[in-house]
Amino acid sequence: MKVPFSVACGIKQYCPGKPNPVGMKASVLANPSGIVTDFHIYQGSTTYKELEDSNHVLGEKAVITLANTLVPEHIFYFDRYCTSMKLANELLKRGIGCTGTIIKTRIPAAARF
Repeated sequence: MKVPFSVACGIKQYCPGKPNPVGMKASVLANPSGIVTDFHIYQGSTTYKELEDSNHVLGEKAVITLANTLVPEHIFYFDRYCTSMKLANELLKRGIGCTGTIIKTRIPAAARF
């Protein structure tokens, strides 16, 4: 999620092609009704300090951090920037299901045809 924000701020991001290209990036956890239940504002390299030693990419770190507030048997739906087999396996270990679109380069070689 992009929070429109144009005031001077050290964590402001520029994302060309967005309706509001300048603002703060936020990872948001919402329930099926659209009510926000948890969120994290991206603050650069210090955002996911507890996952610093893992080999997860940024989107995976965001989902794992948001999943810490959930109990098993929830289902995550996310976009292509977060979806990977590594993340799906991590969530499965926690008893959390997931679904999402996947970038072609993240499809395991054994599953390609």
